[in-house]
This record gives sequence, structure tokens and C-alpha cells, in this order.
Amino acid sequence: KLDRLDDDLLTIQKYAGKTNEHFTKMLLNATIMSATSPEAMIERPLRVFDPMCGRGTTLNQALMYGYDAYGIDIDHKDFEAYSGFLRTWLQRKRIKHTIEHGPVRRDRKLLGHRFEASIGLSREEYKAGEKRQITLVNADTLAAEDFFPAGRFDVVVTDAPYGVQHGSRNAGGLSRSPLGLLQDAVPVWARLLRQGGAIGISWNTFVAERDKAVEVLAGHHGRASRLLEQAVATCREIGDIPMLAGACRDLARVLLHTGERDRARLLAEERQAAGAPPSEAADLDGVRARIAAADGHRAAAVSLADGAVAAAGRTESPVVQAIAALDRAEVHRLLGEPEPAARSAAAARSLFARKGHRVGVGWADAFLAAGGTVTGRAR
Repeated sequence: KLDRLDDDLLTIQKYAGKTNEHFTKMLLNATIMSATSPEAMIERPLRVFDPMCGRGTTLNQALMYGYDAYGIDIDHKDFEAYSGFLRTWLQRKRIKHTIEHGPVRRDRKLLGHRFEASIGLSREEYKAGEKRQITLVNADTLAAEDFFPAGRFDVVVTDAPYGVQHGSRNAGGLSRSPLGLLQDAVPVWARLLRQGGAIGISWNTFVAERDKAVEVLAGHHGRASRLLEQAVATCREIGDIPMLAGACRDLARVLLHTGERDRARLLAEERQAAGAPPSEAADLDGVRARIAAADGHRAAAVSLADGAVAAAGRTESPVVQAIAALDRAEVHRLLGEPEPAARSAAAARSLFARKGHRVGVGWADAFLAAGGTVTGRAR
């Protein structure tokens, strides 16, 4: 039993359109089990993001499990209703907590409103500084990257039928088209997801046919892989070896992200056999190392990861060196070696920061934070 709080956190709110709490629990469980490390469900506090959170059914379930919960919703009434409910519930249950609530501005422009609570699931945990975080933002889901860094979350879980009603604004006003909303929003959500995480979405098939919704969801990486496959074929046809190396490298990364390890392996080995300059050798060895680690081949994985870092060191690019270090961190994470994983991720962060690569710093920070202090993954 994972529940850490009283179950009336889930049941006490009553309002039209509320998602059934048992269904929400099932959706969250299924999404976590679809990630590449489902065992993390019982090993550490996960970071759960609901990008159309309404009045917080998914966020409440995440809190019940002792996870960190994050949500965004465009409806200000729902934002105020849920933040007010949570404040009252925490006070009534005498749960130790601190709250920050106010507008978010940048360059004198109002971006939205934020509610943040740090919660001790027990008095002992609160005193020890072991606090869970819940963050609720009142803004458009398409603007989520204004509030959360890349690679922040372990899973993204949302009920789109509710989100369709409270989804996103466009030039014509509030969008209620689930397919249009998913088309625009999924790439945003995917960038906030850490490598190996999972997105779980439920929706009403009467307003969006399953096949069409699946096509939209698959299209994000599907379009990228199709374009890169065309680039690889063209480079092979015209014999442009340097461009072919880059296209193979990028396609291998996309295939690795989508779980197509065998195809990614073939591409990486093809380019490695043909010879590659240090920067490309580092990237390709990094891909091969992560594949070997995922397959459980420790010696090969560590050797390839070390080789990638060495090859990157022969370049003058801090970004190439940082990516190799982050690949090595991921290899150690996959092998269950948190200390060397943390050291490599910290080295990657330093290199990204030296270059002023803010996205890369976010990747490294997300890696370090995902497992509390030492474990996680990012790309």
C-alpha cells in the first residue's frame, strides 16, 4: 500500500466534471509502469505533472503516494478552488507545511499565478527536511515551459476530456478541440519529460477517435524519425559522408528515445565502422553505451561510455564533452550505480554552464534531482 495520507484528500471534493479517483489512480499507475524504470514507483518520490490539472485529482493522487505533484490549468476559478481546498485540508489535518501564493511576472509582464506548498508527510520528515512539493500554476498549458525546466518530470498524466474544457487559448478563444490541443501541447509536454519517462493521457473517444488521437501522439517523434531517415537516405545517395554521419547520429538519438534500440544500434555501429571524427565518435559511442547498459552488458557499457568521454575530451567543445558526460551518467544510472552517475551528471552540468547552455544545465539538474540527490536521467 503506497498511500501516505488520509483518503478524503481524494474524495472530499465534489464538483461537476470531476474525474473518478479510482480511474485517476489507475491512469497514474499505468503511466508509471510504462516508463523505462517502473521500479522507481516504490523506490523514490517521483515528479508527476498534470498539464491540464483542473481541481487537482491527479495531483492529490500523486501526493497520496508521497510524490511531488505539479500542475497547470488555464481556468482561474479552478486554480483558486483547488488551492483554497488544499490550504484548508492541510490546516484541518494539522499537516506541517509552508505555502507561497502569488503572481508570476517577467519583464513586468504577468505570466500567471503560482501556488506552492512544501509538505511534511509526517512531523518527523518535516523536521528532517524531507518535504514533498506541490506546485500549481494558473496559465496556458502551452506556456508550461515558462514555469518548469526541460526534463523536470518522471511522468506526465492528464485526463484530456476535462482538459478539453479547460485547455488552451488561441486566436479564436478557448480551444475545445482535443486533437488540436494535443497536436500543439504534446511537444511541449514531451520536452518537460525526463528521458525514459512516460506520458499517460485519457480522453473521450466520442469527441476524438482513438486512431486519430494515437496518430497525433505518435507524430511528435514519428515526424522527426521520418525526416531524419530521409536525410540519411539522401546523404547515402549523394555520398556526403560528413552529413551522413550527423544524420545517422541524430536518427540514432531519436530511435533510442523511442525505445527502438536495435535500429539505433545498427546506425551507431555503421557509422563507427566507417570512421568518425572525435565529436561524432563520442556521440555514437554514447548511444552504444546506453544501449549496452539497457541490455545489461555492464563491461561493454562502461567501456563505451569512458571511450565517449575520452573522444569528447579531444574536441574543443564543452557541449560535446557535456553530452558525453551525461551519457556516462545515464549508463551508470541504468546499471544501478548512483554515485558515479551523480559525479558524471555534475561534470556535465559544469560543462554546460561554462558554455552558457541553459537547456543543458536543465537536463543535468533534472537528472540529479530526479532521484533526490544522485539518480535520475535527462536528455
